[in-house]
Amino acid sequence: MTRISLALTLTLLATAALAAPSIPDILPAETFVAVGTPDRTALFEGFEHSPAYALWQDPSVQAFFDPLIDMATEALADPTGSRVVGLEELCDLFPGQICAGLLRISLINGNSDIAPFFAAETDRPQRVLEILEDLIEASGAEQQRDTYTVRDVTVARNTLHFARPTALPGEVGDEPGMELASAMQSVTLHTAVADGLVIISIDEPLDAVIHNLRGGGDGGLREGDSMRGTRTLAEDPDHQLFLHINPTVFDRFVREAGAENPHANLAALGIGDIRGMSLWANLGEEASDGWFAMTVAPEPLGFGRILRLSQPGEVPAVDWVPTEVISFSTDNFDLGAAYRELRSILRAVSPDIDEFITMGMMSARDSLGVDLEADLLMQLGSGLTSYSVANPAAETNMYAAPTSDVMILGLVDAARVQGMLQRLTQSPEGSANQMGLGAMLQASEYLGQTIYSPPPLFGGPMGAAGLPSFAVIGDSLVFASSGDEMRSVIAASQGQMEANIRQSPIWEEIEAHRLEGASAIGYQDDAAMMASMMSGLQQMAFLMMMNPQFSLPIDLTRVPGEEVFEAHLTHTITSSRTTPQGVLGHSHSPHHTE
Repeated sequence: MTRISLALTLTLLATAALAAPSIPDILPAETFVAVGTPDRTALFEGFEHSPAYALWQDPSVQAFFDPLIDMATEALADPTGSRVVGLEELCDLFPGQICAGLLRISLINGNSDIAPFFAAETDRPQRVLEILEDLIEASGAEQQRDTYTVRDVTVARNTLHFARPTALPGEVGDEPGMELASAMQSVTLHTAVADGLVIISIDEPLDAVIHNLRGGGDGGLREGDSMRGTRTLAEDPDHQLFLHINPTVFDRFVREAGAENPHANLAALGIGDIRGMSLWANLGEEASDGWFAMTVAPEPLGFGRILRLSQPGEVPAVDWVPTEVISFSTDNFDLGAAYRELRSILRAVSPDIDEFITMGMMSARDSLGVDLEADLLMQLGSGLTSYSVANPAAETNMYAAPTSDVMILGLVDAARVQGMLQRLTQSPEGSANQMGLGAMLQASEYLGQTIYSPPPLFGGPMGAAGLPSFAVIGDSLVFASSGDEMRSVIAASQGQMEANIRQSPIWEEIEAHRLEGASAIGYQDDAAMMASMMSGLQQMAFLMMMNPQFSLPIDLTRVPGEEVFEAHLTHTITSSRTTPQGVLGHSHSPHHTE
């Protein structure tokens, strides 16, 4: 193929060097989103040690996904040899750093305007430029080419013009006998090769990147206010994969959009309260670890106020959690304060939204005979605990959910919530009973505790056994997905449980890996969770038999058994803590050692 930009390629390569700097160091400090790896080879090697990779390689899983694998193989086939580059070669081109994302997002003439970028470390920059040239030619776009120089780095600028449809089939502009309406659109690629990196952006000059590369710029994303804050909060964890988001950039975008909407004050959402968000993942040989950091403004105006409502401290309801859980979590979070803050924020954003919510509450009061806001939402206190256990009914009833779930909410005034539930066992009078539905709940007793549940009429194929239940136990409101599980909670609350989760090896692991001062902790049996999800596919198989038009690219006759997941997966421990600086989260998942 004729290389019409060969001279340009040689010009770019003239500024290439060997020592590649860290890509987050040279991205503009105000970069909106960046996701990447500091070492692609190490990332792939880490993935090959991971439980997920071992599970994927299991013959039972491969057989289950055979239709999907065949579909992917067919889609990726290149019988004519026309593909510009293969996946294997693409990976080989970039053995080190890779990073992509959005340099900016803004509003221009009422339309969103974004600037994607890609940067990667390579020792074969000429081949990368050749592939880029082939992709441009394959697009069929008209081109305008030139270069510009920033410091000592030459940047290639390719402006591509192509026709974009302005009407979808069947819309105005796509009438029979007429060509599909289209309009010319342009994008500009900026490409530079410097210091072992290939850097490409769309519709954004590379001046800021190169100034950071050569010194004298804005300090780079890594040292910018957004990412520096999250790095400090998480103490710069070792990682093979990272994601960073600068919410202040999105906040400006929202404010620009809000300026065109006189009916809503979008700035009151307080998106700018969040100064930075980062995720890191490290796939080690013995365990996988992840970190999440979110920094919050010192004096938040909106959403940031809600984030600070989680405080260190134990939630007593943890003592009611059994040892055989599939998953469980607890958070010393003030739910009532969160509701009040949320209503305050929505009121500031739009009085119309607040009025709509108020009218919804009034409608519920008229139809149910209870005030959901005053009797429930305003009575929520601190503490949220939830857990899931295997549902024994699922072994014999295909309609049964694979898990039984429980949620326990702390209350300020338990007696008031109890009174609300009691009123729902009575038929509303007057205008509150216009539909003639009768009582919404019925009451039963167990160990001296009242259980509230919908009438069996709503039980569906599971009958009464599949009905959710409510109860006020001590200073907590308990929701259980079945009456049997509610009775288990009541027994546990009265000390009639052989052992709770605090007395199990699970708790020992939690204590070993939880963050100091954590306000939230969690546990998940990854093998049991996957097995539970797979069992749910049996119901989907039945639906597919009833409706042949509905299909999935998997073999539902070969669903992997629980033993397959237990052979490869273990569990995940999570915890998080809230400080005046923000929120820090950590997850830890050990690998099988044999």
